[in-house]
Amino acid sequence: MEPVPRGDKSDTRPTSEDIVRRNTLLALAVAVVLGSLPAAPVAASSRTSTGLWAEIRRTEYGIPHILAHNWTGLGFGTGYAFAQDNICTIARDYVTVDAQRSRFFGPDKSTSSRPTASV
Repeated sequence: MEPVPRGDKSDTRPTSEDIVRRNTLLALAVAVVLGSLPAAPVAASSRTSTGLWAEIRRTEYGIPHILAHNWTGLGFGTGYAFAQDNICTIARDYVTVDAQRSRFFGPDKSTSSRPTASV
């Protein structure tokens, strides 16, 4: 099977459509992997290689309480807790804003997360 040529053969850089497609698929793959992980423990401590640190404690109702030593760590912990709770929403919004929603969810799906009433 011979590849189909696109424009000049010496230009092997990916097109913007290729980059968008790759980023969208990457976001969806991350959403699937994180969605399949077991629930986080009540208290989780996160440290990155850049030195950011935050401890996320959750109440019995799942409300995150974030302990950090500085504002940067607090921002990191807030973003981490938000991503734990909303990764599917983030991925859905990403493909919607990127105008790729119909490609992944089909042309019949609404952009709203709420069901629409038919008249």
